[in-house]
Amino acid sequence: MQPVTGITITPAVAVITVGNTRQFTATILPSNATNRNISWSSSNQSVAVVSESGLLTALSEGSTEITATTADGGFIATCAVTVAVASFNLPPGTPDYVEPTVHTTLTSTTTTATLTGGSIDPGDLQVNGGGEVVVKPELAIQAAADAIKAEGLDPGDVDRVVTLPIIIAEVTVGNVAAVAFTLKGSDLMADAAADVLVLKVLSSSGNQKGALFEYAPTPRDYGDKKFTIMTMNDVIHLGVFRPDQLYRLILFIKDGGEFDLDKTENGTVVDPTAVLVTGGRNRGGGGGGGGCSAAGAASGVLALLALAFAKKANLRLLAGIIQRTRRRV
Repeated sequence: MQPVTGITITPAVAVITVGNTRQFTATILPSNATNRNISWSSSNQSVAVVSESGLLTALSEGSTEITATTADGGFIATCAVTVAVASFNLPPGTPDYVEPTVHTTLTSTTTTATLTGGSIDPGDLQVNGGGEVVVKPELAIQAAADAIKAEGLDPGDVDRVVTLPIIIAEVTVGNVAAVAFTLKGSDLMADAAADVLVLKVLSSSGNQKGALFEYAPTPRDYGDKKFTIMTMNDVIHLGVFRPDQLYRLILFIKDGGEFDLDKTENGTVVDPTAVLVTGGRNRGGGGGGGGCSAAGAASGVLALLALAFAKKANLRLLAGIIQRTRRRV
């Protein structure tokens, strides 16, 4: 008889919307252990319950801990679960496969790097003053330069990065997650939504690659690798930004899509970086003659590092802001 020596559980952390389910997987060690029986439990059954097979059902907003216990030896593994309600709505006309998500932040650089499937090295991540994992500014700048150059713009203009925290969110397997960030108009560092460029950082570790999201002005345009901007009242914003007004920057990322690093619909969408770049294109015709901006006018780059796991998948996002100075043409 081979005794059990331990147990692990996947995922180790999860964010689930009310009414959804999530399948958990437990692995008994060693692989040839004789007694492989496991019991499952939830520490807060008013928030979520878990079946004998490890299927969790989210019942109400709150937090709980899911525990898998081995019959042999009583070894345990746990998963911290947050159940939430999406805080925003998408407008009528949005495709059925696009869904708003909820999120929480990551706090471990090692865990975050692992969730990227090795595409982002732990050395390219750091923990900010609030205890949240963020991408290092130099990585965001290098990846932004790669994508900007591909667009025919000048990568040498990028000179400042303000990072945003890495988050985890949920989306149904195979669907497109809509992930929202709340920002002031001044933080977007652009004149209007059409002036904002969003870049995804695809890799680090000496091979910094990036790709741009495409702006989607109407609901029928919402889909993988797109982004849009809405007001806090869930209205599409098409006009000029007001510096002190809050807006939602919404990214659309498909489980198993090109921006999912494992490229499979397996409940683990890995989207390691998105960087929002503003001002690299026409800034609404502002500036002097010929439609050029005045010398030294600020344009910006907002970096949003995105990873995802989906429903039952979770979407993890690493983010930040890069600012560059646009030179007179």
